[in-house]
Amino acid sequence: MVDAAVAELAELQARLAEFERSADQPGGISAASLARREAHYLPLIEDARRRTIPTHVPEVVRDLVEAEDVRERWADLTPLVQRSVVRHLMTVRIMRTSSRGSHGFDPSCVDIEWL
Repeated sequence: MVDAAVAELAELQARLAEFERSADQPGGISAASLARREAHYLPLIEDARRRTIPTHVPEVVRDLVEAEDVRERWADLTPLVQRSVVRHLMTVRIMRTSSRGSHGFDPSCVDIEWL
C-alpha cells in the first residue's frame, strides 16, 4: 500500500511539474489553466504524500514527518513530546565509562540504535 502511494505521488508530482514547465514555455498553457490544474493536483499530491507514511507510525511521529518545516515543528514541541518522538524512533543507551571518577561527558559512551 505504501509502495503504491509512493509511485502515485511520484506520478502526480511529475504531471504537475510538466504543466508548470509548459506554463513557462512560449505557447504553453495559460496561468489560469495552470492554476486550475494545481487546484486539482495539489490535494491529490497531499493525499498521496500522507499515504506514503506507514499506518503503524505513531501519531506524534506522523505529525512531525508531515510538517512543512520539521525543524521548526520540532522546536515547537514540548520536551515531553520530543522525548516521546525519540522513544518511537530510537533506543538510546548510556554505557559505563572505563575510567572511575571521570566528571566529563564522553559521547563515545552513548549508543544509539535507530528502530
